[in-house]
Amino acid sequence: MDGSNGKMIELLERIANGLDQTNQRLDATNQRLDQTNQRLDQVVSEMRTGFGAVNARLDNIVDFTGRYFNDHEERIRALEERVFVKSSS
Repeated sequence: MDGSNGKMIELLERIANGLDQTNQRLDATNQRLDQTNQRLDQVVSEMRTGFGAVNARLDNIVDFTGRYFNDHEERIRALEERVFVKSSS
């Protein structure tokens, strides 16, 4: 009987060690996930800020292009003309 009890205890110790190692790996994974979530939150915040800036510029495009707003090709030509006029000034 003692031999089987010793094997049972040894098996239980191996299981406990395996569980400890698994818990340590899970803790490390959770830390990495927390860091990833923080970086993702930062990216989302920066994207919102960036899109807000783009939207603010797009809101002014009608004023900038004037009557050419609805015609894509004319709008591009009007933007190019304004850029060239401003850069040559």
